Amino acid sequence: MKVAVRIRYLLLFLLTAWVLQAKDRPPWVEGRSPHFHVISNAAPKQVEQLTSKLEEFRHLMATMFPSLRLDPPVPTTVVFFKNDKTFRPYKPLTPEGKPKSLTGFFQPSRERMYLAMNIGESNRQQITFHEYTHLVMELNLGQVPLWLGEGLAMFYESSEIDGVNFKLGYPQVNY
Repeated sequence: MKVAVRIRYLLLFLLTAWVLQAKDRPPWVEGRSPHFHVISNAAPKQVEQLTSKLEEFRHLMATMFPSLRLDPPVPTTVVFFKNDKTFRPYKPLTPEGKPKSLTGFFQPSRERMYLAMNIGESNRQQITFHEYTHLVMELNLGQVPLWLGEGLAMFYESSEIDGVNFKLGYPQVNY
């Protein structure tokens, strides 16, 4: 009889711990924009603003370069991670098996294109534009040398869009 009571208390303890742990985890939200499937554990308002900026950036690219392919033949999923703690388990690994030190990455595949970003950083909009630029290059140029891919992504990440006004290649002081 004592064993059965202990098991019940153990189960109650484990259930309580599981519920409390679930409260500590931020909820994930899902949304769609005209060109992106978005999932995130960040604040919905922040996700909405970044998704809107991403759509504006896509529109800017379409306006400036009408012959560019901007939409892959497969869906594009954008994952906005709230902070580095939630992003870390998904980061690509170094040859030593440690997570790479990065704030975002683009991962193409046959079934879906992925843009994954840590939006806990202050330059979240730049990270978003940077990773989307990698997707556009993949669609239009395929594999490019690292210096060219990162150089173009860094150039376009500094874009500023305010309605119909925009700036490209804005000087960056953090490089």
